[in-house]
Amino acid sequence: MTHLRSPLHFAALLTTLVLLPAAAAQSTQEAGAAQSPRFGVPENYFGRFGGVTPILELDAKNDVTRIGLGGLPLPTEHDLRFTVANRPEQNLWDYSLSTRMNNTTYLVGIENDVRRAEVLHNPYTGPQFTGVVREKGLSELSAGYAFTALNGQAYIYNKAGLAASGERREPFTYSQVGTAYTEKVGGVSFRVAPLARLYLYPFEGKAHSSAEVLVSATATPTPQLLLEASHLERFAAGESVIPDYGQARAQETSLYATYRLPYAGDPAFGVGAVRGGYTHNWQNDWNYYRGDLFLRSNLLPVMVGPRAEYRVAPDGTGQWVYGFVTLGK
Repeated sequence: MTHLRSPLHFAALLTTLVLLPAAAAQSTQEAGAAQSPRFGVPENYFGRFGGVTPILELDAKNDVTRIGLGGLPLPTEHDLRFTVANRPEQNLWDYSLSTRMNNTTYLVGIENDVRRAEVLHNPYTGPQFTGVVREKGLSELSAGYAFTALNGQAYIYNKAGLAASGERREPFTYSQVGTAYTEKVGGVSFRVAPLARLYLYPFEGKAHSSAEVLVSATATPTPQLLLEASHLERFAAGESVIPDYGQARAQETSLYATYRLPYAGDPAFGVGAVRGGYTHNWQNDWNYYRGDLFLRSNLLPVMVGPRAEYRVAPDGTGQWVYGFVTLGK
């Protein structure tokens, strides 16, 4: 079996996979200007490529375990998205077809050899509905309601339903309350976002709760340079009968610096931005150092490129991990 072991190989492959659909669509549209083909593309087709997401997962040895593209737009009037990914080690293919209309997402497909179907009705406020059916793993059927309070400053969401995970079938209720405060001091914008969650399992007489706060600050010393800092603090209590709903203690700090190269227009191809990042996980004392390179093309509404990440364990040993990232223009 052939493995994609070289980071340059899979970075080049993903770049090609991202650019080819857009290039083909553009060629089709240009050809349509000269003649009237039977099959064309919608006028807003190119704008849909902003939702394309590269898929790249690696194991501890940096062998590719999953590679593909998510959210590829089909050339149809209605916005249909196709996701395809290969798992080389298992010789499996993941694929799904999804769309969204009237605040509702519909999805059918197969992931890791598990068939699934999903219907999610989730407007920002109002009635909510979740219907997720999988052959294995977590399935959920629930309904609820979301609304705002305090002149829109607080967001509240409650739902009740039935969850299935493994051999368990468990009724549950879920409540979420969150808010956010923003303030600008000089050239720095601050944001504080607390969030509380509560799961209740009435038949088991158990509850699982968590409370967290995300504090962030951003600054733009120059039009091209963006500096970001954030810290997450989360506390959890109780026992989650459904493990998938469980929240754990979290304590993490991140720093990022992004520099966008100035362009008078949108180039056919070039370097669009570079980004450096650092994350420290206080819970397990891991450190993560990241470097991202974003390539820009007028074929795509977003920038794409490779990521190199160096992870340092508590004992001082390090490991390189490679990935693929996107950034808005």
